Amino acid sequence: MLFVCPAVVLQAMKAWDTPLSTFLSLCENGVVCIDVRSPAEYEHAHLPDALNLPLLNNEERHEVGLTYKSLGKEAATHTGFRLVGHKFAAYIEEARRLAPEKRVAVYCWRGGMRSNVMAWLLSTAGFDVHLLEGGYKAWRHEMLRLLDTPLHLTVLSGKTGVGKTEVLHKLRLAGEPVLDLEGLAHHRGSTYGALGMPAQPSQEAFENALANAIRKTGNECWVEDESRWIGKVKLPDRLYATLREAPIVELTAGVAYRTQRILSEYGVFPVEALAERTRLLERRLGGDRLHEALRALHERRLSDWVAVLFDYYDRTYAYGLGLRKDNRHAAVAISLDDTALISEIITLRNKISGELPNGK
Repeated sequence: MLFVCPAVVLQAMKAWDTPLSTFLSLCENGVVCIDVRSPAEYEHAHLPDALNLPLLNNEERHEVGLTYKSLGKEAATHTGFRLVGHKFAAYIEEARRLAPEKRVAVYCWRGGMRSNVMAWLLSTAGFDVHLLEGGYKAWRHEMLRLLDTPLHLTVLSGKTGVGKTEVLHKLRLAGEPVLDLEGLAHHRGSTYGALGMPAQPSQEAFENALANAIRKTGNECWVEDESRWIGKVKLPDRLYATLREAPIVELTAGVAYRTQRILSEYGVFPVEALAERTRLLERRLGGDRLHEALRALHERRLSDWVAVLFDYYDRTYAYGLGLRKDNRHAAVAISLDDTALISEIITLRNKISGELPNGK
């Protein structure tokens, strides 16, 4: 809960109000986006590329909120200015560091007191200020709306190690619209998917990033085949249902090729890190197969370790493929050179995008 702005701020605040679409355009074209919410709010989820310049830190925000609940708005106003008034000069200095050209787009939770105080302060210091009308809440509402819009997906599928993510990136380079779900989730999607990746975002931050990608990509795009959960984040229900019903272009490759890819991607990690993740598969592998995989790891027989994993993952893949609702399905061998492969994938997508199965 925030304190009330002084009268001079209230008189000027409407001049800074900026609709969400305009605000986003400004942020994507050189205006520095400033989130003035507390660090905890910012870390949970924020607008793309926003920088945090909190008017109140976590403890101060908590104190103002308690004052509002126990003593009311006027007391909370007094508490707020007591906590931040002496820091105005520091805010201006930090804003100059973050935005040397002195052009900023500011938001708080609802486009209310915090962002208006900061907008007033920076405006008096000579900044060109834009304030998000409705604040982060307006952004979140728009992201939820986008997640609920119909999508037309084509799924890039294939067994573990076939290189789906790499091909997805090549499709993007070829000008195809792509949603990189694993990139947005900071996770490769398997039991080993967190290795070498940044910390995963919160569920809300993942949803926002996903919806923002849809906003930029449009509603017709490629996605990699995924389960409902990618690490600790969950695909929105509507997106997952659409993915499960979408036509598939399946990549195929031999075991030797897939093994080489897995080793090049995961063989760089310490054996104990791989063993720790492998132990999580005990229920699925069974005790004997788990011990076989762990023994191969510790004896540096990484190809044998991969072979045990393939036995499990290939069966899981075949089972999941059999449960899919859409029978529009085409396959292409990964052995083609890059140009021919991408061309063939796009051709197959166009062929199976109609109503008849298998492009017939």
